[in-house]
Amino acid sequence: MRQFACALAIVALGGCSGGGRKTVAIEFSAQHTIYVAANGRTLHFAVSTCHGKPTTRVVETARQVHLLVTSDTSSSDKCADGGSVTLHEPLGSRTVIDDKTGKPISVRRLAA
Repeated sequence: MRQFACALAIVALGGCSGGGRKTVAIEFSAQHTIYVAANGRTLHFAVSTCHGKPTTRVVETARQVHLLVTSDTSSSDKCADGGSVTLHEPLGSRTVIDDKTGKPISVRRLAA
């Protein structure tokens, strides 16, 4: 099975600097949804890290797309960082998996 692995930086909404930052893997909960753009290759998401400067790692296989988001967690503010990743191939019928938990993430397709 052919696999593609790449580390992609995401477009974070906002950002801040400060000391005491700790980088951790972010768990996608049942409330999280991945949105698939009309092109089928771009995945959009939000994580509740609040200016955490999240980064992603994506591993694509024939049946699944594994997504791992890591981020700083020093902020106590309540807000979200948005991001997106572009796949090598359209998502199609593949399942998006939270690489931290091994569980599927809910996916919605955006209208063209």
